[in-house]
Amino acid sequence: MVKSLLNRSDGFTFVETMLVLVIFSIFLFLTYPFLTTTFGTTEREELELLRATVYELQSRAMTTKKTQQLVFDGRRRLLLLEDGEKRSERTLSPTVTFSRDNLSRTVTFLPSGNIRSFRTFVFETERGRVDVRFQIERGRMHIVYVDE
Repeated sequence: MVKSLLNRSDGFTFVETMLVLVIFSIFLFLTYPFLTTTFGTTEREELELLRATVYELQSRAMTTKKTQQLVFDGRRRLLLLEDGEKRSERTLSPTVTFSRDNLSRTVTFLPSGNIRSFRTFVFETERGRVDVRFQIERGRMHIVYVDE
């Protein structure tokens, strides 16, 4: 009898397979909304970090009385320059990339804290296109979610 149980190769019954499938489907149904909002939050946090970096550069330009630049190098790397010399660099998350459609790659803050010229940068995210618009004044910028 023991030997016949060990050699049994019937596999799972249809009811057992359906039970496992239902449990897996319920688990997936319950976790999917949390996963999608987590990815969206990461993109928004990345853009808010970009905003904080811009404000930091503006205040640094005013306190040090030196020109500060934010340079987008390639698709995901940010360079922070002070009087043309590299001060630090940062890499964007894989879900946010600097679009190839951008004509300019630099934002310059004068020692007064003003932006040298207005710009619009386009970023591609998993949720769509995001425009970051810089106005000619004291570091004002607007983040516009175009394709959401």
